[in-house]
Amino acid sequence: MVVRVYGGHNHIAAGRGGGMRRLVATLAAVTVMLQSRPAQTWNFQLMKAVKEAKFIEENGLEYVRLSCYLPTGNCCADGTWPYEGVVACNAEHLGMTCILYDKDLNEAERFECHDVGGHPLLMSGKAIDIFRETMDGAWEIIGRYGDYAYIKWIPGEGQDGDGSGASGAEAQRSESEAR
Repeated sequence: MVVRVYGGHNHIAAGRGGGMRRLVATLAAVTVMLQSRPAQTWNFQLMKAVKEAKFIEENGLEYVRLSCYLPTGNCCADGTWPYEGVVACNAEHLGMTCILYDKDLNEAERFECHDVGGHPLLMSGKAIDIFRETMDGAWEIIGRYGDYAYIKWIPGEGQDGDGSGASGAEAQRSESEAR
């Protein structure tokens, strides 16, 4: 592992295959600690950052931008009506489940991807847009997790291990059309 300090943040990069996979562990207070605390504290913080980076890499977590969207009067991209527990992302993740981790890297919530977004960050998979019924609900989510968080994508109901196959909503729609 290589540790680089840019602009007061630690960026921990781990080599994998032919390229580098960057794992970002933001420790804004580290720069201050270097100046005001003994080396022992710095070593503890560095060890904590390396441990977090290993957890992130081993579990395949992605660091994405969080945003929220409110009711538009339209149904989701897969035909379901939005409800709290739905996220919008890119078409690649449609039908998958998103596990959202809190700031301590504990599993916090799960969301189903039934919608796609038009923003470039959503289309590139670098953001998720969480559906909330009210603006207060949106502020509550951002207040709880911040503007960025770690997530993990897992196959949704009715999908096989590689994320392909019909999602639960698609399977329900196919059943009702067959009747």
